Amino acid sequence: LHIFCGPSSIPWAAPTPDAEGIGGSETAVVEIAKRLAKDGWRPIVYNDPQHLEGSYDGVFYLDWRRWRREEKPEVLISWRDPSFPQNQPQAKELWLWNHDLNRGPEGLKSPWSSFSKVFGVSKWHADYLRKVYSIPEHVQVAHLYNGINLERFTPAEPVQKQTWKCVYTSSPDRGIHHLLHFWPQIHA
Repeated sequence: LHIFCGPSSIPWAAPTPDAEGIGGSETAVVEIAKRLAKDGWRPIVYNDPQHLEGSYDGVFYLDWRRWRREEKPEVLISWRDPSFPQNQPQAKELWLWNHDLNRGPEGLKSPWSSFSKVFGVSKWHADYLRKVYSIPEHVQVAHLYNGINLERFTPAEPVQKQTWKCVYTSSPDRGIHHLLHFWPQIHA
């Protein structure tokens, strides 16, 4: 099973979430690949690991430039790139794991019929993708729980509810300006 992620702005592999942190989509790849390895698959993640290239928890992380379309994995997962079939992969099954809300106008030109499965990050997201894009009926649209490791959220002691507190859990560049714009109405 191959997961093709392609280039990224920073190097990452399995040690990255615990060592320095990383985006949610990348962390999802690490967690899902680890679970696939435990289930008996031999996952290879083609990404941009740089000095972290190697094997972790049964998953190989290789530089994305090492991927060859002549390879014939049982399953090839295109991570976030619905145009990937244009690279003519030879996999028995081609899946799309779409982490982004949508692909904008470029998504309308994507060869959705080349995929046997398209995964969103939630049921709502999967339904949204089916609605927005003309995904043929033969393509299974489903959702993953996005690799969330619930053990990371087990508090050491019971959490006491704090009335009138707000926590912004995303990256500031992902919408905090909207929250701040509406804060007076929220506060009221």
